[in-house]
Amino acid sequence: MSKPILSYTTLSNLYVSPHSYLNKQLSLKPPETEAMLKGRDLHKIIQDHLLGVKKDDRLSSLDWNFQKAEVHVKKDMGEFLWHGYLDCCSYASKVFCEIKTGKNPWNQSRFSSSPQPAYYAYVSGLHKTLFITCDFELGQLKTFYKEFSEEDLQKAKEWAEGAQRIIIEGRLKEDLTERDGKFYCENPACPYKENCQWRT
Repeated sequence: MSKPILSYTTLSNLYVSPHSYLNKQLSLKPPETEAMLKGRDLHKIIQDHLLGVKKDDRLSSLDWNFQKAEVHVKKDMGEFLWHGYLDCCSYASKVFCEIKTGKNPWNQSRFSSSPQPAYYAYVSGLHKTLFITCDFELGQLKTFYKEFSEEDLQKAKEWAEGAQRIIIEGRLKEDLTERDGKFYCENPACPYKENCQWRT
């Protein structure tokens, strides 16, 4: 029997909307936003630039070289399998790349406080990351570089284990509203929004 697979997104959603995991088990999909679609297209442009497939003049300051994009990494954690996809990876220098686009690019503080890069470092075994962020026009381009310490990796592990415990302890409906013996989703942080099985 295959083990349940937990991605960074799934783990992160468990903290803000535990019942989202039940939606995921039913193969429901969160609605796609315009920002998500734009981000997907920009990821491809940046990845192609980093891989040397197609250089983009707007990214001329990015002179890093990576060998592979969308690298699937996973780590067996016993009862569960943790996994993720690295935006780009260089096995030669043992560096992975994480890309974030948006209306407002990330800043150093947001990057440092996010558990995502350290989670990917823990799962992949690659402990160096190049973080790339820009707006939807490929403007305001910024890069941050970090080498993760053992303490960083331990914190990422503990963060993921905390989310995993919500599943193990059966606390998956604790953010739902119960009325007259029925459950309703009134959580504004629910990533499934109108596609949630409990949304009225």
